[in-house]
Amino acid sequence: MVAWLKPLAWALLAALLLHMLGLMGINTQLQSNSVLTDKSDPLFTRTIEAASPQAEAPPPEPPKPKPAPARVPTAAVISQSAVTETVALPAPSPEPAALPAAVAVSTPTGTISVAEATPTQTLSAQPGGITDSLLITGAWPADTRVSYKLTGYFQGELFGDGQVQWTREGINGERYQVRVIVDAKLYELRMTSQGRVSPQGLLPESFEEYSKRILGNPRIRPLKLEELELILEGGRRVPRPAVEPMAVQDAVSQFIDLGHRFTQGRAKLEGGGNVRIWLGRPGGLDEWTYDIGPAETMNLPRIGAITVHELKPRPLANPRGPFTMSMWLAPSLQYLPAKIRIQLGAENFVELNAEQIQQK
Repeated sequence: MVAWLKPLAWALLAALLLHMLGLMGINTQLQSNSVLTDKSDPLFTRTIEAASPQAEAPPPEPPKPKPAPARVPTAAVISQSAVTETVALPAPSPEPAALPAAVAVSTPTGTISVAEATPTQTLSAQPGGITDSLLITGAWPADTRVSYKLTGYFQGELFGDGQVQWTREGINGERYQVRVIVDAKLYELRMTSQGRVSPQGLLPESFEEYSKRILGNPRIRPLKLEELELILEGGRRVPRPAVEPMAVQDAVSQFIDLGHRFTQGRAKLEGGGNVRIWLGRPGGLDEWTYDIGPAETMNLPRIGAITVHELKPRPLANPRGPFTMSMWLAPSLQYLPAKIRIQLGAENFVELNAEQIQQK
């Protein structure tokens, strides 16, 4: 009996070693095909949650004698939990006081100091316990991760999770990464964009689409965006468009770049309007036109009721496949996508609805 088990054990060990070597080979091949730079995830410490309901006003109390005038303080302390922030108050004046250089905003997860706004920004200091915006409008978002609940249909019902993550790095935040993850259990899709940040918008340099079906081999489709041309999947090269050559985005950088356009006023998020954008994908370069739908209210369980506008793409004259993507942008969330719908033909689709927004 022992003599029979020993050869079997050796055979199983050899098979396990071969399997591990095969996985290592696949991983090495994937890394060699990748056009991306490895980056670590930031630590997200703040959650944007639904606005707290306002408490009913208590009944008015009987008038009390007015106390003697107290000395006007020169500073006030705003605290919540273990977080304390000291804010300098301006001297009393009969006229409305100017907004101080820094404002402390109390949220369900702590006290946040908001820097002074620039001429293109708007400070939104809401009452304590209420957070329905990202506080500063007009700048690039802080490092942000939006988590989604996934539903859909592809040869059967789909359920799962998704993420859109935006991060910046560098001394002045001049480098960015946008990553979209769709995990439908039997199918996984990851799309990643990396590049530079400019005052005019994002300048993608590399894009990668990773997909894998269960029990199948992963597939990587790269895209390089060079100064004069794009290098597509398979090495084919196409020139950048003659008009606004540096305005080319990819399938995921568009989420952030479009929001920046609306924030800066270079495009208007109004029903009945449209916005055009050049999109590079591993299969080619096309100019997309998104028609902007009317304002509608979306109720998200952990975020609350928000106003959104749908951006629906028009059909391309020469489509490269059945893939289209609509997005619902929320102005109160600095135009981040509250909902994304990926259409994969007439019947197959994936829909992502935001569940949680976290920031660094």
